Amino acid sequence: MLHPTKTGLIIAVLALTSGVVQAEWRGPVLNADPQTLADCADPAHPCVRLWRDMSAAERAELWPYLDGVARASHWREMTKRERDAMQAHLNEADREAIRQRFTVQNEQRRHHGARPKLCSEDRTLMRAQIMEVHMKFAKPVPKANAAGAPTAEEAKR
Repeated sequence: MLHPTKTGLIIAVLALTSGVVQAEWRGPVLNADPQTLADCADPAHPCVRLWRDMSAAERAELWPYLDGVARASHWREMTKRERDAMQAHLNEADREAIRQRFTVQNEQRRHHGARPKLCSEDRTLMRAQIMEVHMKFAKPVPKANAAGAPTAEEAKR
């Protein structure tokens, strides 16, 4: 627990510095020029643009600065034509990174002999799931009577 004088000191410092912060605040951006803020309010030239409203060149300019999650999200929502147009504006290294990230490389795996292998727990779980599906969709085996022959009712099925 803080001593009462320390608490009072902390409150005094916070109260004094909050006025300084308020005095410096001029808008959504610290020290923003009023003309810039007025330009952002103009709907013809918005400061914030959505991904779907950007051209392929603008998307390509932004692409290197996106994190992996944003890249995957934007990649999935783009059509093939939009992807190709954006890639035309990227440099070779970025195009290669996209190719390695968003394409399946089965040919390389086949040539290197690498096959995905399941651990024993995953194999056991997969076998149990297969058996469960098999039991669910398999035709029932007719029950035999004491003599070993199926009953007349079960034979009709």
